[in-house]
Amino acid sequence: MKKIKIILPVLAVVIIGLVAWYIVAANGGNVSRNPIGSLFDKNDEGENDPNPITDADENADENDDSSNDKKDTEQKSTLQPPVISTLEQAGDEITVRTVLNDIKSGTCTLTLSQDSRKVTKSVPVGLVTSYYTCQGFDVPTSDLGSTGTWSAVVKVESNGESANSATQTIEVN
Repeated sequence: MKKIKIILPVLAVVIIGLVAWYIVAANGGNVSRNPIGSLFDKNDEGENDPNPITDADENADENDDSSNDKKDTEQKSTLQPPVISTLEQAGDEITVRTVLNDIKSGTCTLTLSQDSRKVTKSVPVGLVTSYYTCQGFDVPTSDLGSTGTWSAVVKVESNGESANSATQTIEVN
């Protein structure tokens, strides 16, 4: 009976170790604590691709010399675009939350726009438990001046570079 009391805990540790080894091996040894890492396109090395090819890139007119000249002089940003994780209206306030990938400092700027109206708010980048985010935007609906459909874009600036989120819309009441 005493041998069973010793063997069972040892067996449990071995099983847990084998399961952990299997999980790491199944991921190719790539274990990430970043909750958003999987949202980005991967390059050939399995790393997050800061400049994924989009349909717009593939359909671009290659004979347009003016755009080619601009591409040669423009330096591409290596920043991952912010991801808007929450865009909602709660009462008389618009709440916008984001998740950032590989950005640990800088400034986030939210632009809400409708026709010619624009409302802009800025906040610093901050750490939330195990990931970085814009420190949150809470915009009173009275700042907007009208109801209807509004577009939201978050721009992050860090170390002299910038990147914009995808545009999302919200129906403001």
